[in-house]
Amino acid sequence: MSALQYPNLSGSEIEDGVEQMYRRFYFRPKSIIPIVGEMLADPQMLVRRLREGKEFLSYLRERHQRAASH
Repeated sequence: MSALQYPNLSGSEIEDGVEQMYRRFYFRPKSIIPIVGEMLADPQMLVRRLREGKEFLSYLRERHQRAASH
């Protein structure tokens, strides 16, 4: 749930925008290549990035399930 409030945007619209921003930023080669390089160079970063990715995908799945049930 978004903690931000704007008079002309619903919480759902704000969350949609945040999701779109994350997808556009992180799912492009210019972002993915350095992240993968970082993961290959540092085992701790590998674990951290995999955990972050799992949390992000879990967030997306839960968000879409909530939207589908409403």
